[in-house]
Amino acid sequence: MDSLSRYRAAIHQVLSRYAEFENRGTSDTDVRTYCAFDEERDQYLVVRIGWSGQRRIKGIVLHLRIDGGKVWLEENGTDREIANELVALGVPPDDIVIGFHHPSLRESPPFAVA
Repeated sequence: MDSLSRYRAAIHQVLSRYAEFENRGTSDTDVRTYCAFDEERDQYLVVRIGWSGQRRIKGIVLHLRIDGGKVWLEENGTDREIANELVALGVPPDDIVIGFHHPSLRESPPFAVA
């Protein structure tokens, strides 16, 4: 399997596992967590959508993308170490960019600068 296919599979697994965990762990059936995978553009999202009483809930919880042979973690609104989960599934740390950190903060290993 080539690296692009491995990276896609790892992202699918991590994001799907997170969404399943969130949906199983909540009693609020009016707010659900969903995955949105766009392999054509290599954009991967987890979103929360629904209603809590009179309040609309919607937002991106996780956003990953693949660009230039690297996995970019653009948003992580969770307490999980998503980058480390990807590493555990075979994505090399130097192919993961923590995109929500300013470039000057990406200079220390183990993850890629860009």
